[in-house]
Amino acid sequence: MSASMQRLLAGLTLAFGLPGLASAQSASGLVLTPGTEVRLTPRMPDARRLRGRVMVLARDTIVLRDGDAISHSAIGDLAAIEVRGGEDKRRGFLIGAGIAGGITAVFGGIDASKGEISNDDLVGTLILNTLIGGLVGYAFAPKGWMRIPLPSAEP
Repeated sequence: MSASMQRLLAGLTLAFGLPGLASAQSASGLVLTPGTEVRLTPRMPDARRLRGRVMVLARDTIVLRDGDAISHSAIGDLAAIEVRGGEDKRRGFLIGAGIAGGITAVFGGIDASKGEISNDDLVGTLILNTLIGGLVGYAFAPKGWMRIPLPSAEP
């Protein structure tokens, strides 16, 4: 890696923060880094799920920002907390393969029904395009969500 690239990465790290450098801990023992993208699922079934970035974790309350909206929720009122995890490579592969295979099957099937390509060519093209689509999906895999354990309620 070149020196200019290292300086750029160091500057970006300082500007946006590095996960784990600064963290907030609630009275219940939950630790979340400010800026972490989270998804909160309330215990009440009719309440809507909250999504945003952690601003503050103080005592037993978590404060989120989603664009201009700020919301807060008591940790004891939550059924689940999920944080944005790493890339889900398997899911990306399956999505890419499904899209490429589906498009190839539709348009290749049309060509095969018109007699413009043989069925053998269609099968070969379908397999190759599905594999290529899967590899592209793997390379650009979406990020997944990881559920973190909630602190146990004190008696």
